[in-house]
Amino acid sequence: MRDRVRLLAQHGADLRTPFKSAEDTLVRCVNACDGRTPAEVAAICGCWAVVDWLVEQGGVPRPAAAGADGLIAAALAGDRRTVARLAGHAEAARAQRPGLIVWAASRRAWPAIPLLAELGWDVNARARADVPVEQEWETALHAAAGNGELEAARMLIGLGADPGIRDARFRATPLGWAEHFGHQATADHLRPLTPPELRTKGTRKRQAENLPGTADLTGTSAAAQDHDHEAFCVLSPYKPFITQKHFRKNHASR
Repeated sequence: MRDRVRLLAQHGADLRTPFKSAEDTLVRCVNACDGRTPAEVAAICGCWAVVDWLVEQGGVPRPAAAGADGLIAAALAGDRRTVARLAGHAEAARAQRPGLIVWAASRRAWPAIPLLAELGWDVNARARADVPVEQEWETALHAAAGNGELEAARMLIGLGADPGIRDARFRATPLGWAEHFGHQATADHLRPLTPPELRTKGTRKRQAENLPGTADLTGTSAAAQDHDHEAFCVLSPYKPFITQKHFRKNHASR
């Protein structure tokens, strides 16, 4: 990641200006980058090598360890002392990044997860694991299972993670993720903990049956075709983020 930042800087990328996302988008969600400089984004995403490079080579100020952002950065770093100092900002930080445990799992920042749980983050919260955006996709246990992180899966379950929870995109359990990506040891651990009616059979065909099929998509598609915004938002995994304005804009002429 640091090499990519260096390459961008060499080609004229702005290292100082805060990021501002486009307002006119179909899917509206909380983006951790909004209003923050590249160094601040790197800090609250746990990208410490990038922070160091931006400060040392890019000449930008090091983000202050203060407020909700400071707490998030310290938690991702597993810095208990700073977390204790900034614990009073936990409520604001949870409101800002309710799915932070998922991001921690995607970064394999395992020491951060017990810290976040102690601070009141929901271990079963859904968020995206690929980018720091608050969209309710999968849980931290899905991320751990999909990456074959058996010890992390055990830790998450010990903290209260639900093995029977489904992700919002594929309607699959953590077991389904472990089996789909071929992580046998993790799947073997999760199988007896998963409700029997949600267990997969360990075959690609059965795993595919757990992904959204015709029955799951028909209602959403029909709602879109009928221009029914309320029904579309109820059925769609993007329901917290789709505005009526953009629904009408994208479906009025269809």
